Amino acid sequence: MAARKRASATDTAKPEQEKPKSKTHQTESPIRPAKYPTIIKIFLIFSVPYFFLIFSYYRIEYELKRSILINLLVSFIGFLVTVSMIPVASKYVLRRNLFGYDINKKGTPDGSIKVPESLGIVVGIVFLVVTILFQYFNFTADSNWLVEYNAALASICFMILLGFVDDVLDVPWRVKLVLPSIAALPLLMAYAGHTTIIIPKPLVSYVGLEILDLGWIYKLYMGLLAVFCTNSINIHAGLNGLEVGQTVVIACAILIHNVMQIGASTDPEYTQAHAFSIYLIQPLLATSLALLSYNWYPSSVFVGDTYTYFAGMTMAVAGILGHFSETLLIFFAPQVLNFLLSLPQLAGIVPCPRHRLPRFDPQSGLLTGTNDGTLVNFFLRQFGRKTEKMLCISLLGFQWTNYTLEAQMYYRASSLEQKYAAIGINWGRQTAQKLVPSMVVDLILQNGIKHARVYSTQKDILEAFIGSGIDLSISIFGYPEVRTPETAKKWLQARTKFFDSCNISRVYIGNHVFKDGITNKTKLNMSMMALESVQNALNEAGYGRVKVTLPCPEGVLINITRPSEAEFRPEIKAEMVSTLRFLQANNAPFVVEIFPISHVIDNGWDVSFAFPDNKSTHVVTDINGAVYTNVFEFMHDAFAWALRKAGAPDIKIVVGQVGWPTDGYPGANVSTAERFYKHLLPYVVSNKGTPMRPGAPIDTYVHALTDENKMPFFYPFARHWGIYASNGEPKYKIDLTGQGRDIFPPKVKGIMRMPQRWCVFNGNLTDIVRVKNHFYFACTEADCTSLAYGGSCSRLNFVQNISFAFNMYFQSQFQSEDACQFNDLGKVTTEDPSTGTCIFPVEVVKGEIYESADGSRLGVEMPIPTIFLFFFQFSGHCFGIELLEN
Repeated sequence: MAARKRASATDTAKPEQEKPKSKTHQTESPIRPAKYPTIIKIFLIFSVPYFFLIFSYYRIEYELKRSILINLLVSFIGFLVTVSMIPVASKYVLRRNLFGYDINKKGTPDGSIKVPESLGIVVGIVFLVVTILFQYFNFTADSNWLVEYNAALASICFMILLGFVDDVLDVPWRVKLVLPSIAALPLLMAYAGHTTIIIPKPLVSYVGLEILDLGWIYKLYMGLLAVFCTNSINIHAGLNGLEVGQTVVIACAILIHNVMQIGASTDPEYTQAHAFSIYLIQPLLATSLALLSYNWYPSSVFVGDTYTYFAGMTMAVAGILGHFSETLLIFFAPQVLNFLLSLPQLAGIVPCPRHRLPRFDPQSGLLTGTNDGTLVNFFLRQFGRKTEKMLCISLLGFQWTNYTLEAQMYYRASSLEQKYAAIGINWGRQTAQKLVPSMVVDLILQNGIKHARVYSTQKDILEAFIGSGIDLSISIFGYPEVRTPETAKKWLQARTKFFDSCNISRVYIGNHVFKDGITNKTKLNMSMMALESVQNALNEAGYGRVKVTLPCPEGVLINITRPSEAEFRPEIKAEMVSTLRFLQANNAPFVVEIFPISHVIDNGWDVSFAFPDNKSTHVVTDINGAVYTNVFEFMHDAFAWALRKAGAPDIKIVVGQVGWPTDGYPGANVSTAERFYKHLLPYVVSNKGTPMRPGAPIDTYVHALTDENKMPFFYPFARHWGIYASNGEPKYKIDLTGQGRDIFPPKVKGIMRMPQRWCVFNGNLTDIVRVKNHFYFACTEADCTSLAYGGSCSRLNFVQNISFAFNMYFQSQFQSEDACQFNDLGKVTTEDPSTGTCIFPVEVVKGEIYESADGSRLGVEMPIPTIFLFFFQFSGHCFGIELLEN
């Protein structure tokens, strides 16, 4: 709706009756020149915050900023083209009698001027050309965004066409409600984003869900949003510059919202969605400003329903495919208010005239509000009579003020709102047969995991994560090599590609450096130097979003009888306080490690305390009425108390490792591991928090993705943390999304297994010493930890023990015939020797040779006497039995 009266049949005849104009007069433009000074002022007022955020406040990645700048450049070209085309198009629409008279100037000379109608068609066409050409600079042929981008343009193009049809045919308003629904079809059919909503915390207990998938209902909402946005611009009108002005204000608000979300996000997919919105809104803003230069008071052209439909649909599309369709309504709050005021008339409850405009007094030039239900009339009734220009400025100021106030409340609420805890996975590669990195990335994505830690910065591993969208943490174990600012910058320069293309959010320095620092201060001091050097190098290079930290196991604490009594060991407390200050200054988290099974056994507690299922017979009561029924909450709060005593009570705690082994320890098996994760992961995503930090999300990383049969730690179970065996087979049911579903994780795709062959002992006991020596050799080179006390193979007899060792070595050597010789003690068989709970594995075909580029997380090789510590006694006992029987 515009403040004009369309030409009648009488008006149509007038041009034919007029006298021919001179040639000079015919070449003159029929409209006033563009109002550049006014447009520049409006542009600066509303867009300066956007440019400040994008070019100064946030450190946005180079490639993304480059794309935004290219889009801005083509948008500026679109502005120039639109400014030059509007006078030309005005002549044509006047010839076709598409003009109107400005009702708000009736009774004055300006009220009798023919004002060209439907000039929104120029803006729409230029916008489409600009956005289509932009694809050449930003999208590749296989870009996933091309489908949605072009579907968005199809919906906008459809809406421009239908808007122009409305301008020509002047269709009834009830039909206008249907038009956006038709135009939105390409968008709805191509939409592949989420259809879920997050239930507000206070309502979770009533709804019974934290995340609700609305399915087709969500798409229905998107269709209704398109209907609302297009019509809301159309009915909040009636003043020169109001339709285009409100579009300019909302477009600037959307741009600011997008750049704030990009600046705060580390998720590439989320960032790309908001960048997508920018690519649509910048051309909309540029072409709208060109139109506003002619439509501002006193208006030289009318925009028509073509423009209002086009502008509303473009902003709806940007919100939907930018994944902030719910937030978009905040920017349309005045339009929502106008709709509510209009509802009685639109519904036919109150008589509704064709033009619900204020009354114009030609003597004073002031507008007076009527009883019609529009925001324009409401303003005049509340604040008194105004000129048309001042009323438009007041309404646009109200639009901007409303945005700033509501946005401030929204962003403040978002910062206070509990964010959902992340479930991540750790992936180590200390195995004889290594899964190919691309397979592992695919496996992580299949499991619905969006966060991962790798114990490396190896090139081929990081390349596999490019474009995956996985929030990645990497590890530096050669920290002496990055302890100075110069070496840290050199290290970063060699990996700039991955910080630009991978979604790296954290860098871990070393492994248990504070625990080692209890006895080795030199090592601890070097790691602290590396921490500061690498973080400072990242900050200076524009990667401040990446946080550097040091993982800490429970060994750094003392007095862990109750959480409130825990504190950091005095030997390292000074260094810990210094490190915490640095972490806080850089907004980096404090990373801890929790392994419940070893904790309960080491402390002599009932094993039920290890499971977070509220069935523990062991309960710990602490101060302030805190009650602990499981190790996870107990240890988390022990660290929280220690941090509080060290002067860092509010630092974020991330559980960098938590796991349950499936072998090599009493109680370590697939059934207990399944029970542990079945209760832990839903607890994590519930955001229940702990007694010390109720309601606080605890980002938690499952340790680990796969077993590592070459991990030379001092405990046999250290090789059996994986939810997958080292050959890629899932070991038990686990739902890594935290939904608690009773499902097995998906299998690795594209894996190649070795033939079903095993190497076993041939039973020749002639020379027992020779047999023992080959047994020791096999277990030194391969993984025999399943034979340890409490392991899955701890009940084998003597011959089976030797066969298991021989087979593990045979598999580690990729089933080489020579690897089953053992001085004629071994033989290859196709009959599976597995028995009971003891599995004789067949490994995968050799994948890659691992060469660390940044040190090793392993340290020195474990001596032979240590690796056999857990099963020497048992094996000797078996030897004795066999000898007595023979």
